[in-house]
Amino acid sequence: MQRTKHRRTSRSERASARAALGLAAGLTLGLLAACSGPRAASQGSASPASAPRERGPQLWTQSFLEKSVLSAAVVEIDGPELLRERLALRRDEFNHEHGERATSDGYLIEQRQRADSDGSPIRAQLDELVIDAYERIQVRIRPDAQRVVVRASGDVFLFALESGRDTRVATLTLVGELDTPLEP
Repeated sequence: MQRTKHRRTSRSERASARAALGLAAGLTLGLLAACSGPRAASQGSASPASAPRERGPQLWTQSFLEKSVLSAAVVEIDGPELLRERLALRRDEFNHEHGERATSDGYLIEQRQRADSDGSPIRAQLDELVIDAYERIQVRIRPDAQRVVVRASGDVFLFALESGRDTRVATLTLVGELDTPLEP
């Protein structure tokens, strides 16, 4: 009878294996969802009321493409539906409270410091603008918005990496007009 040697696996190997299994499971679920979705094409022609509306090219702003850092006590961001794709908001349940709700004119996302927080900033990124808020970040998504507006208040610091220019003010408003079509 042959004896086989068993090698102990390291933590990183086990973590890599778990990550690979998680990725495979996610892909499988995605394929199952895609396969079980509605089959409008095989059901014949759809009625005009249920047919998707043709939209023109989506517009976005180039105002936040310069690598910059914005730090303030409170940051409020207002913009169109595309803001959901262009803004990343880091979640930290240990230090920040997170809330989302529909409003009469769109959707509201808010994160604020918990009373027992260690003071770590609430982090977000809008295109190339990195944002740190020390009290609260509020995001309003409105389907009819024609611009992206970032309002910062409370010890505002803005630093543009390429130019090396910095700004220190009590309040600051950055406005980006939706003037650039996005490629599909």
